[in-house]
Amino acid sequence: MLVRRAYEKGVHRTRLQGVGRPSSIYLGEEDEQPRLMLENFGIAVATISALSGVFLLYNGITSSDMNQVLGGAALLSGGLVTAFLVVKGKLRARTLKRYRERLD
Repeated sequence: MLVRRAYEKGVHRTRLQGVGRPSSIYLGEEDEQPRLMLENFGIAVATISALSGVFLLYNGITSSDMNQVLGGAALLSGGLVTAFLVVKGKLRARTLKRYRERLD
């Protein structure tokens, strides 16, 4: 791990490798398979709920049923938020992994 104290201009390595390291969940150091499966499941759920929401919105608007419109809007927004969070987590994991490779 690289550390710089307030009064030092340079950076040096420490012997404490565990202190200040990002979580291994994002780095994929220990077990990458469960994280990938969870992300793929999240993308699948987001896609299914977004498509269901679009279908309910379309049917609710054509039949002017407000319950279907509200349900479709809720499913669509939930799917989009879930997809956004999963993609954000994947990008963060990729960034942290590149950062970790650069430090080692």
